[in-house]
Amino acid sequence: MKHTLLFWLLTILACASLSSCTFPFTGSSSPVEENLPLIPPVATQAPIGNLPTAVPQAAAPKAPTAVAVTLAPTTPALPVIQNPGFENGPAFFDAWSELPATFQYGGQSVDEATIHHSGKHSRKLFLRYGGSYIIQRIPVDPPLPLNSRLTLSTFVLMPFPGEKTNKDFSLELVIGNGTAQTKNSRIDVYAAMPNWTQLSVTIVNATFPITWVELHAMTNNGNGLYHGFDKPAYVDDFALSVVPGQP
Repeated sequence: MKHTLLFWLLTILACASLSSCTFPFTGSSSPVEENLPLIPPVATQAPIGNLPTAVPQAAAPKAPTAVAVTLAPTTPALPVIQNPGFENGPAFFDAWSELPATFQYGGQSVDEATIHHSGKHSRKLFLRYGGSYIIQRIPVDPPLPLNSRLTLSTFVLMPFPGEKTNKDFSLELVIGNGTAQTKNSRIDVYAAMPNWTQLSVTIVNATFPITWVELHAMTNNGNGLYHGFDKPAYVDDFALSVVPGQP
């Protein structure tokens, strides 16, 4: 009896770890098979704080994008007249020069502090042998392109008329490109101008880029029969208007 109880006890303990057990019955010609349910294992869950954190991945570098760059055309320089009203310098003649030939016969221009269009000074030229001839050259860098339009103007007071056989007043605009290419526009006035009168000349250049501009005011036209100094021509307030062409 003791052996029988011990046998069953060991059998039950062994079956606790198995999915099924077969229990023999003494006195029976065949064993009886009994399926015992198993207790499912309990799943354990890691604490929320210990969950692995997703590491953000760096974005893959983008391929460089080609960018079209349009370079702006070079802006041409606009020539500007210096000392246009003869107010600057010890002799009020800064930035201007005079044709040397006018000195030979005493026709060179002089400062005028009494008669002027504006400010306190003008320039006095003479209708006499040799005449007067004042010049200002203005470099242009970068050059003015083709089809640029330039207009030179000044105010003139000439109490006495000129003569074709003697002298008259001339205003001239000259442009060039640093070589032998030049172009000019000129006006000759013989009639008296007893009041300040604005004269102008214009050039539209379609031939070459402009690298310099010259302004000319003169009374040296004619054969110079008159030698007196009482026939002057006064100039004041030069201006230069420039409209650059399209390169």
